[in-house]
Amino acid sequence: MPTEDGSIVIRATIDDKDAEKKLKSLNSQIDRLEEKINKTQAKRSPLAEQALELGAALDAAKQKLYEMQSAGAGAHVSAAQLTAQKENVAALQAQYNAVQSQVERYDKQLKDANFDLEYAKQQAGELHRQLARTGPAAEKMAAAMDRAQKSAKRFGGRLRE
Repeated sequence: MPTEDGSIVIRATIDDKDAEKKLKSLNSQIDRLEEKINKTQAKRSPLAEQALELGAALDAAKQKLYEMQSAGAGAHVSAAQLTAQKENVAALQAQYNAVQSQVERYDKQLKDANFDLEYAKQQAGELHRQLARTGPAAEKMAAAMDRAQKSAKRFGGRLRE
Protein backbone atom coordinates (compact mmCIF):
# COMPACT_ATOMS: atom_id res chain seq x y z
CA MET A 1 0.00 0.00 0.00
CA PRO A 2 1.65 3.21 -1.15
CA THR A 3 2.04 6.11 1.23
CA GLU A 4 2.67 9.72 0.41
CA ASP A 5 4.72 10.56 3.47
CA GLY A 6 8.06 10.07 1.68
CA SER A 7 9.00 6.89 3.56
CA ILE A 8 10.82 4.08 1.84
CA VAL A 9 9.81 0.49 2.60
CA ILE A 10 12.18 -2.34 1.74
CA ARG A 11 11.00 -5.90 2.14
CA ALA A 12 13.18 -8.98 1.72
CA THR A 13 12.29 -12.60 2.23
CA ILE A 14 14.65 -15.52 2.07
CA ASP A 15 13.04 -18.77 0.99
CA ASP A 16 14.85 -21.98 1.89
CA LYS A 17 11.95 -24.28 1.06
CA ASP A 18 13.42 -25.37 -2.29
CA ALA A 19 16.79 -26.12 -0.74
CA GLU A 20 15.15 -28.03 2.11
CA LYS A 21 13.05 -30.01 -0.38
CA LYS A 22 16.15 -30.86 -2.43
CA LEU A 23 18.01 -31.88 0.76
CA LYS A 24 15.13 -34.15 1.76
CA SER A 25 15.15 -35.68 -1.73
CA LEU A 26 18.92 -36.24 -1.55
CA ASN A 27 18.59 -37.88 1.86
CA SER A 28 15.97 -40.25 0.44
CA GLN A 29 18.25 -41.00 -2.50
CA ILE A 30 21.13 -41.70 -0.09
CA ASP A 31 18.94 -44.11 1.90
CA ARG A 32 17.89 -45.93 -1.29
CA LEU A 33 21.50 -46.19 -2.50
CA GLU A 34 22.70 -47.54 0.84
CA GLU A 35 19.92 -50.12 0.79
CA LYS A 36 20.83 -51.09 -2.79
CA ILE A 37 24.48 -51.47 -1.81
CA ASN A 38 23.59 -53.67 1.16
CA LYS A 39 21.34 -55.91 -0.97
CA THR A 40 23.96 -56.19 -3.71
CA GLN A 41 26.66 -57.09 -1.18
CA ALA A 42 24.35 -59.72 0.31
CA LYS A 43 23.89 -61.26 -3.15
CA ARG A 44 27.59 -61.02 -3.98
CA SER A 45 29.02 -62.59 -0.81
CA PRO A 46 27.84 -66.19 -1.34
CA LEU A 47 28.85 -66.05 -5.00
CA ALA A 48 32.33 -64.81 -4.09
CA GLU A 49 32.64 -67.69 -1.61
CA GLN A 50 31.46 -70.12 -4.27
CA ALA A 51 34.00 -68.70 -6.73
CA LEU A 52 36.78 -69.29 -4.21
CA GLU A 53 35.67 -72.89 -3.67
CA LEU A 54 35.35 -73.54 -7.40
CA GLY A 55 38.76 -71.95 -7.98
CA ALA A 56 40.34 -74.28 -5.45
CA ALA A 57 38.59 -77.31 -6.94
CA LEU A 58 39.63 -76.23 -10.45
CA ASP A 59 43.25 -75.82 -9.38
CA ALA A 60 43.22 -79.30 -7.81
CA ALA A 61 41.65 -80.82 -10.95
CA LYS A 62 44.21 -79.11 -13.19
CA GLN A 63 47.03 -80.36 -10.97
CA LYS A 64 45.68 -83.91 -11.16
CA LEU A 65 45.37 -83.66 -14.96
CA TYR A 66 48.96 -82.42 -15.19
CA GLU A 67 50.16 -85.32 -13.03
CA MET A 68 48.20 -87.80 -15.17
CA GLN A 69 49.70 -86.39 -18.36
CA SER A 70 53.22 -86.32 -16.88
CA ALA A 71 53.09 -89.79 -15.33
CA GLY A 72 54.16 -91.60 -18.47
CA ALA A 73 53.68 -95.27 -19.35
CA GLY A 74 54.59 -96.66 -15.93
CA ALA A 75 51.61 -95.11 -14.13
CA HIS A 76 48.99 -97.07 -16.08
CA VAL A 77 46.71 -94.09 -16.80
CA SER A 78 44.20 -95.06 -19.43
CA ALA A 79 43.04 -92.77 -22.20
CA ALA A 80 39.51 -92.95 -20.75
CA GLN A 81 40.75 -91.70 -17.35
CA LEU A 82 42.67 -88.89 -19.00
CA THR A 83 39.64 -87.90 -21.07
CA ALA A 84 37.39 -87.98 -18.00
CA GLN A 85 39.80 -85.70 -16.10
CA LYS A 86 39.95 -83.28 -19.03
CA GLU A 87 36.14 -83.15 -19.08
CA ASN A 88 36.10 -82.60 -15.32
CA VAL A 89 38.54 -79.66 -15.68
CA ALA A 90 36.48 -78.19 -18.53
CA ALA A 91 33.24 -78.47 -16.51
CA LEU A 92 34.81 -76.87 -13.43
CA GLN A 93 36.29 -74.10 -15.59
CA ALA A 94 32.86 -73.37 -17.10
CA GLN A 95 31.23 -73.23 -13.64
CA TYR A 96 34.00 -71.02 -12.30
CA ASN A 97 33.74 -68.63 -15.27
CA ALA A 98 29.96 -68.32 -14.86
CA VAL A 99 30.16 -67.60 -11.13
CA GLN A 100 33.11 -65.23 -11.51
CA SER A 101 31.20 -63.35 -14.22
CA GLN A 102 28.30 -62.82 -11.80
CA VAL A 103 30.69 -61.66 -9.06
CA GLU A 104 32.27 -59.16 -11.46
CA ARG A 105 28.81 -57.89 -12.47
CA TYR A 106 27.96 -57.30 -8.80
CA ASP A 107 31.33 -55.61 -8.29
CA LYS A 108 30.52 -53.16 -11.09
CA GLN A 109 27.08 -52.48 -9.61
CA LEU A 110 28.67 -51.84 -6.22
CA LYS A 111 31.28 -49.54 -7.72
CA ASP A 112 28.62 -47.52 -9.57
CA ALA A 113 26.32 -47.36 -6.54
CA ASN A 114 29.18 -46.27 -4.27
CA PHE A 115 30.11 -43.53 -6.75
CA ASP A 116 26.49 -42.33 -6.87
CA LEU A 117 26.30 -42.49 -3.07
CA GLU A 118 29.42 -40.37 -2.61
CA TYR A 119 28.14 -37.82 -5.13
CA ALA A 120 24.75 -37.60 -3.40
CA LYS A 121 26.45 -37.23 -0.02
CA GLN A 122 28.61 -34.40 -1.37
CA GLN A 123 25.55 -32.62 -2.76
CA ALA A 124 23.65 -33.09 0.50
CA GLY A 125 26.61 -31.80 2.49
CA GLU A 126 26.86 -28.68 0.33
CA LEU A 127 23.12 -28.02 0.65
CA HIS A 128 23.34 -28.53 4.39
CA ARG A 129 26.18 -26.01 4.59
CA GLN A 130 24.21 -23.54 2.47
CA LEU A 131 21.19 -23.89 4.73
CA ALA A 132 23.37 -23.45 7.79
CA ARG A 133 24.84 -20.25 6.33
CA THR A 134 21.41 -18.96 5.31
CA GLY A 135 20.07 -18.90 8.88
CA PRO A 136 22.63 -16.43 10.23
CA ALA A 137 22.66 -14.54 6.94
CA ALA A 138 18.88 -14.14 7.08
CA GLU A 139 19.15 -12.74 10.59
CA LYS A 140 21.89 -10.32 9.50
CA MET A 141 19.81 -9.34 6.47
CA ALA A 142 16.77 -8.68 8.65
CA ALA A 143 18.83 -6.55 11.05
CA ALA A 144 20.36 -4.62 8.13
CA MET A 145 16.91 -4.10 6.64
CA ASP A 146 15.62 -2.76 9.98
CA ARG A 147 18.54 -0.33 10.18
CA ALA A 148 17.96 0.75 6.57
CA GLN A 149 14.28 1.25 7.21
CA LYS A 150 14.96 3.36 10.35
CA SER A 151 17.51 5.38 8.43
CA ALA A 152 15.03 5.91 5.60
CA LYS A 153 12.39 7.04 8.13
CA ARG A 154 14.80 9.56 9.63
CA PHE A 155 15.71 10.77 6.15
CA GLY A 156 12.01 11.00 5.23
CA GLY A 157 11.40 12.96 8.46
CA ARG A 158 14.15 15.44 7.55
CA LEU A 159 12.68 15.91 4.10
CA ARG A 160 9.32 16.86 5.60
CA GLU A 161 10.83 19.51 7.86
